[in-house]
Parts: sequence; structure tokens; C-alpha cells
Amino acid sequence: MALEKLHYRSPEVMATLLTENLQNSDESVKDLKLLELGSGSGLFGKAITKLGVTSIIGIDIVPEAAEATLRDSLGVYENYFVEDLTQLSTSTHNFFREEKFNGFVCCSALSEGHIPVKAFATGVNFIKNQGWVLFNNCEK
Repeated sequence: MALEKLHYRSPEVMATLLTENLQNSDESVKDLKLLELGSGSGLFGKAITKLGVTSIIGIDIVPEAAEATLRDSLGVYENYFVEDLTQLSTSTHNFFREEKFNGFVCCSALSEGHIPVKAFATGVNFIKNQGWVLFNNCEK
């Protein structure tokens, strides 16, 4: 796989960091309810579920990403939305509000020309106070 040749490990590294920090805070991985922005083909989702997270909702603006997730990461996400987080449909907005997320993740998708800061800020606003925020940025 091309990602292995590139030594792309962000999903595994970020998933490990999050679960280690949860353990250090005496919170349970099983209680984590994540919203993942820029979910792509589900690489982070697969990595975090291997470490015990059972509740993750994905969102990506690219329809092909959802197709890849169905192909490569079936069953990882409870739900997967193909929408612009800054222009959510009313039904998706209401769904996100009701989910009561306590974690928000953006793995290797936050960069100029990919996911704008406004989308990131919108996503963060869906998590409960004292929730977990995990992200990295990628430079061109």
C-alpha cells in the first residue's frame, strides 16, 4: 500500500495519544463519543476502534470518501455524513446537537485548501464542555 511506503502513521499515532490521555485522566475509552471531521476513507476510525472506541461519527465533504469508507472501513462508523460542516442540513445539524459528542477529531485534513478553520471551529462547537479535541495539520 502506498501509505505504508510513505510511512503514514498519523491515524495510529493520534489514536494512541488520545487513548493514552484518556487513561491518564481516568476516563474510559468506552465512554468516548467522537465526531471526526474529514474522515476520508476511515483510516483514523479504524485505528481508534482497534483501541476500544465504539462510538464514532464521520463527516467528509467528498462523496468518494464515503464510498471508500464503505469499501475499506465498513462498520467502523455509526454514521457517516457527506456534507459541508459549515453548511449542514437542518436534519444533520439537529442530529449532531443530539449526539452529545465528548470528542472531536480532525486527522491530517486541516490545511489550507482542504478543511478551513471555520469548519474546524464549527465541529468543535458540537462537543460538550470539557470534551476532547485532537487534530494535526498538514503542510503542503
